[in-house]
Amino acid sequence: MKPRLGYLLAIGMTAGLIMPSLASAQTAPYVESLLLRNGNDAGEYRRGEDGRDRPRDQVYPGSEQSQIVQLANNEILIFGMGSYRLNGELPNNRMQMFCASVKMDPIVGPQLQSMSYVTNNNGDRRRNANHVRATGIFHDAAGRPEVAAVTYNYAPNNRAQAYQVVFGPGCEQLSERTRIMAKNNDDCSETGESPEMVAYQDGTTARLFSAHGCNGNGEDDSWAALVDISKNVDGTYTVDLINDDIRTEREEERSRPDVLALGDYAVVCLTAGNTQPPNRGVYCSAYDTASGERLWRTAVARKEDGIYRTQIRMNAVLDSAGQPTNTVYTTWREITQRNRRGKGAAKMMGTALRFSRDGMDMLGVPQEDVFPSGDATHPSQCSTQWGTDGVAMSKGFIISGSINGSASALSTGHIVSWDEASRTVVHERKVGLNAAIDTGWLSNIYGNNPNTQGRNFIKCIGDVKNPGYGVTGGYQPDVKSFVAVSAHTRRMDLALGLPEEKLALELVLVPAVTAPDAPELPEPDEGDTTPPDDDTTPPDDDTDPTPPDTSSPGSLGGCSVSGNTSGTGSFLLLGLAVFAITRRRRRS
Repeated sequence: MKPRLGYLLAIGMTAGLIMPSLASAQTAPYVESLLLRNGNDAGEYRRGEDGRDRPRDQVYPGSEQSQIVQLANNEILIFGMGSYRLNGELPNNRMQMFCASVKMDPIVGPQLQSMSYVTNNNGDRRRNANHVRATGIFHDAAGRPEVAAVTYNYAPNNRAQAYQVVFGPGCEQLSERTRIMAKNNDDCSETGESPEMVAYQDGTTARLFSAHGCNGNGEDDSWAALVDISKNVDGTYTVDLINDDIRTEREEERSRPDVLALGDYAVVCLTAGNTQPPNRGVYCSAYDTASGERLWRTAVARKEDGIYRTQIRMNAVLDSAGQPTNTVYTTWREITQRNRRGKGAAKMMGTALRFSRDGMDMLGVPQEDVFPSGDATHPSQCSTQWGTDGVAMSKGFIISGSINGSASALSTGHIVSWDEASRTVVHERKVGLNAAIDTGWLSNIYGNNPNTQGRNFIKCIGDVKNPGYGVTGGYQPDVKSFVAVSAHTRRMDLALGLPEEKLALELVLVPAVTAPDAPELPEPDEGDTTPPDDDTTPPDDDTDPTPPDTSSPGSLGGCSVSGNTSGTGSFLLLGLAVFAITRRRRRS
């Protein structure tokens, strides 16, 4: 295998420089982080004399709520909310949706091709392109999509509504913007982590099933929609709303619905109740994807004895060919009411569910040991094949971020599996991600509701193909596929000795399926990559939460330089207003 040196490549969207990395040559599979945009020059911000961030309503924390898709040409597209300068200009009205195109080159690996804003909206309360979600459609024989259907919420008046647009390679817009969900009495645009799901597709039409909460006020419902996307002969696409009146919950506050499409039926799992937090528990229901008719509805875990069950997530257990089955890894949050806002200590529960058109079966007793560390409030989870090529097996990948904005709190991924014999979800191992992912601090400080609510969502996808697999001199030639994480990270500005102004955006690639003779990734050292499990929430008033911890002697900008046996991150040096790409590798 040809060893390769790490490097820092900055391209001239705003400025450029080239300098070598301190990372040594890599000869084994490693976790890599590609910096797409640093956190500086990200619009308005306010920082006190002590260097701490100060609340600044509706300014937006750099990069947020991003989603990721790999297309059939190996290109990776990342869509999200952005507030920083691209191509020399800040986005209109503080925030818009961006698209980043990353080429997966078989020799040099991931390379940023472009990053630009793809909306120019002027919404009420600056709701221009919020809570983005992306779904790959029109898949090839290998299961990779031709284009991406992207949904976001936008408020052209005082109600946020959901809109959908099709994008292709190079972030090219291929359809008109089409409204797919709107109700008269409230915002109907809230979802969980999952995007729309493909219920059916052939060579010319793809049917998507989506779920939308309506941010209830005691009178609102949660809904689902059916959308058909048609491929036109001129290479464009047409989005047609078929049905947006599929009621999924009559008692809605923050239902955060997740969706799984299984051919002729789809399952929606959500949180029910009209209070904050919602007070009825988590439920799943199924719908015919032709008619929208409800097939069944079943409680997964109800509120009881002062314990709230909220924010249910699900992702499919895969078969040997990497295709989703009707068995899903399922997690939800349990919280106890501790203070006047009804938020308190959170823990994650997990088990497996099995669906059919006739109903739902809970396959095991809910467990507390599925996710042994990290913030249990807004984790991300995805399905992937994991292990040695030829005998790789279906696994779940769970990841969370820091909620205190620490540039030294490197995040961790957790590998879990479903054991049919014991009917348990098994936590198998941890993987260091070499990125300080933030899900709470800046979303509160610079979001729409500073210091009261607001969380980021991390997104991961499995089975991201590596075109360098088996290629002599290629990029990570012992890695067949990755788990890819679209990471919103807090990084240090080494020139100033302070955290960067806002959140950066990084693409993290975790080797998942490797060659038979490739060594395993090492587990992270204790304290190296696990964010603090902080079960507190920011205060209601304008006082400062706990300041970020940037004093760790073993970290610079979220990259470990401690010399631990699991590897060394590259040393990043980026000036203000420099649009840069960098790579950080973890060595075995």
